[in-house]
Amino acid sequence: MTDAPEIFAAMAAVMADVKAVGKDDVNSAQNFRFRGIDGVLNAVGPALRTHRVVVVPMVEQVDVSTVEVGKNRTPMAHVSLRVRYRFLATDGSSVDAVVPAEAFDSGDKAVSKAMSVAFRTALIQSLTLPTNEPDPDSVLYERAPAHDAGPGPEPAPDRFVDLKVATNALTDPAPVVDWVKAEGITRRTLTDEVADEWARRIEEAAKTPMAVPSGEDPF
Repeated sequence: MTDAPEIFAAMAAVMADVKAVGKDDVNSAQNFRFRGIDGVLNAVGPALRTHRVVVVPMVEQVDVSTVEVGKNRTPMAHVSLRVRYRFLATDGSSVDAVVPAEAFDSGDKAVSKAMSVAFRTALIQSLTLPTNEPDPDSVLYERAPAHDAGPGPEPAPDRFVDLKVATNALTDPAPVVDWVKAEGITRRTLTDEVADEWARRIEEAAKTPMAVPSGEDPF
């Protein structure tokens, strides 16, 4: 019987050393707490070094597009990507984690934001780090009825759905989601004025470079 690859013992040792990573950082401009990539690395990095585990990123897919938000139709970069992270031990054995991520940015940081999100997700899920997040089962979603597939004009764009998608793709959607829920905004109550304010808040939240999402649909 041969010995197990070193990487498995090393990863287990890292997992034993690392504790829960909470939302310890604060965005003073928009007054919300978030779990930044630095917080995760500060928690995990020492254990990786102690147990001699190296992590190498390999980008497998990148999709870049431009979207417009707000009354002024401000162009923003939208990046979605897939990254393979290889955890290597000193004997050359390895294990891979493949994660998707996406981010918006009005400047040149969309790719770096998405990479930060991907790395954070890979570390949290590969090392099963507790995050003190609500369980996804605590939120119930009701699927909308399907559109008639028969002949006829295409349905008009649903601004509520578009804004939800744009919000969920933010690096940290928490401040926008909290505002939408506090205002009780639904598809039926959404007016042009409220939609424009929602788009403005998306644009402002997208300028926050350090925040990272919880990894689940917040709505």
